[in-house]
Order: sequence, then C-alpha cells, then structure tokens
Amino acid sequence: MEIIVIDDQSEDTTAEVARREGCIVMTSRDCQKVGLKTLGMLAGSPDATGDIFLFLDADTFLEPEGLSKIVSTISKRGLLSIQPFHKMKKKI
Repeated sequence: MEIIVIDDQSEDTTAEVARREGCIVMTSRDCQKVGLKTLGMLAGSPDATGDIFLFLDADTFLEPEGLSKIVSTISKRGLLSIQPFHKMKKKI
C-alpha cells in the first residue's frame, strides 16, 4: 500500500506529518488557484502503482474498519463512490 498526499499549498502541517509517516508528498500549486480538488487527484494518479485508488480529503476520518470495508466492496464490485457523513464539531 502506498499513500500519496497532494499538498495544495495548505497552511497546516499536513505535508510535514505525511512525510514523517512515510507518505509520498507532492505539491500542486494549480489546485488552490482554480479551486478544484480534482486537480490534486490528477496530480497524484500517474505516480500511483496500486490497483485501487482511494481519494480522501485531509479532514476525512474513517470508522475503525472503514478502509477494510471500502477495499472489500471495491474488490467485489469495482468502481465505488461514497458520500461521507458530515459531523460538525463546532458552529461557525
């Protein structure tokens, strides 16, 4: 398994933490300019070597067996699109 993190010029420590944890970190200066997360996904896809691609935003959390369930479902059915449950931690 490999994890490719696209740093779209974020101002937090995501890239630093990802590198420390052994992830491949790439930058995509275009992502923020045009506001399309899709460009971040496109930036990492050509370098990925796996058979399954899972795209997650940095603030996405999976339930304890979430990754296993996703991989199992993809293995059985092929393409999978998931709508996450959004949990707000504070009011804005």
